[in-house]
Amino acid sequence: MAVGKNVIFSAAVGKVCPSQEEAKIKSGETVKPGYLVTKDSNGEFIAHDTAGVGGDWFVADLDSIGQGDATTALTVGDTVQAFIPVPGDFYNVVVATSQNITQKGLALTSNGDGTLKLATTGTATPDVTLFLADEVVNTGGTAQLVRVRVASSSANKASA
Repeated sequence: MAVGKNVIFSAAVGKVCPSQEEAKIKSGETVKPGYLVTKDSNGEFIAHDTAGVGGDWFVADLDSIGQGDATTALTVGDTVQAFIPVPGDFYNVVVATSQNITQKGLALTSNGDGTLKLATTGTATPDVTLFLADEVVNTGGTAQLVRVRVASSSANKASA
C-alpha cells in the first residue's frame, strides 16, 4: 500500500463524514481498508466479487476503534464500518497490482476481489465505471491505496 495514506474517506474541508453501514465480516473473507465490499444474503460484508459491475457496494473503512491503520486487514467476525459512496466523494481505495493509471480521470471498476482495476470502456460491453482516478500511479507488483472520486454513473444502489 502507498506510504502516507492514513485515511480512507478523503474529502474536502467541511465534509466531515459520509453515511456508513455496519456489518460483520463473513468468515473466510479477507477485507482490508479501502476494499470494495458488498453484503451477502446474511447481511455480512464480503469482498465485492464480480468484476466489471456495480450493484450494492460500499468502501471498507479502517478499524479506528481497534486502532488499525490503512494497511491492517479487518478482523473476520468483527462488526466494521463501510462508507456508502455518493458521486463526487473522494476515497483512498485499493487498486489491484499491474494497473498503470497514466492520467487523472481514468475509469476504474471492480476487479472481483475487493480491489479495483482500470475499466474497459468504449466497447459493446463496457465495465461499469465506479470511480475516476484522482492521481497518476503505477501499482506494479503491489496493490496500493489510490485516491479516487466516485463517478456520477457509478450505479451504486446502496446510496439510493
